[in-house]
Amino acid sequence: MIPEERFWEKVMKGEYCWDWMGALDSSGYGIFRVFRELKKAHRIAWSFMNGAIPDGGQVLHHCDNPKCVRPDHLFLGTRSINMQDMVTKGRIETKLNYNQVQQIREAKARQVDIAKKFAITQSHVSRLKTGFHWGGESRSGSL
Repeated sequence: MIPEERFWEKVMKGEYCWDWMGALDSSGYGIFRVFRELKKAHRIAWSFMNGAIPDGGQVLHHCDNPKCVRPDHLFLGTRSINMQDMVTKGRIETKLNYNQVQQIREAKARQVDIAKKFAITQSHVSRLKTGFHWGGESRSGSL
């Protein structure tokens, strides 16, 4: 049996989400073995329906159900888009809002002093200034 047929046999198509009924990883995401390699089920579903995922791309859920593999519940994004999506949906708490991040990036003071002012670590300041966090993209809301 070809991998795509084996894959869809493990999906329960509900009225809203299509839940993965096979194995799950420790975070609750479906996993599926393709040619001896374990892959996340939602990423495979995306690939079957839409083609290859770009390097560094992430497949995100509109529905926030890690077991869901329904193609129209999935969308492509980046790590920073995924983080912003989690913030917007209230799945993670944050300390800084967009304006504070901009202030930190523009600040000329020593990083340790900036960190004290915003009650974060110096290494967090460093990551924000180098674009490691927030990816340098325009944002609204918090992170």
